[in-house]
Amino acid sequence: MSPRPKLNPPDPGALYAAAETARQAQIRKDRLLSYVERGLVVVIEERQGEYFFNDEEIYILRHIEVLRREEGVPLKHIARMVELLRQVRRLEAELKFLRG
Repeated sequence: MSPRPKLNPPDPGALYAAAETARQAQIRKDRLLSYVERGLVVVIEERQGEYFFNDEEIYILRHIEVLRREEGVPLKHIARMVELLRQVRRLEAELKFLRG
């Protein structure tokens, strides 16, 4: 079993190319791109055909890999979890904004 990736909190200002994103998430680039195709991970920016991701997406990728590798959760179930995580994050941001 490979070492569990560190789940550090995200830095929303940083952007990383796909190869660096895959390295930080400890996955192959082709797996990253398959997650993009499945809608599990969001491309933050695209420049000249190169995808860029932020720390939030790396954070999600790390969680996906822990669930997939260590817990054996199927990707279709992980997709629902990621969707719920994103909803929670949006609601937290909205609540923070409303509280001023």
